[in-house]
Amino acid sequence: MTLQAYQERYAAIRARVQAYEASVYNRARNAAHAAGVDLGCALHNCILAGKEGKPWGEVDYSLARRAQWLMEVKRDAARNAVAPMLDRWFRAMIDATR
Repeated sequence: MTLQAYQERYAAIRARVQAYEASVYNRARNAAHAAGVDLGCALHNCILAGKEGKPWGEVDYSLARRAQWLMEVKRDAARNAVAPMLDRWFRAMIDATR
């Protein structure tokens, strides 16, 4: 695999990952908004308050947990998509030096 071939594959994968991340982010934002919080610190704080036994009365916790889960899915998507490409590149470089 040449550097250019790797860069082309990586760019194609990153484009798909970014489209997927945008979709998941929009779903998380909509779930958080429906729950009554925003995606920033308010989501994190309301989840912690609920775990501490001091739930916020105006928050729908099932939707808040869904929004938090979606944000975790978004974070993991990039890592899981890019890691195999990096592994292939390193293997190709090792094989090229033999």
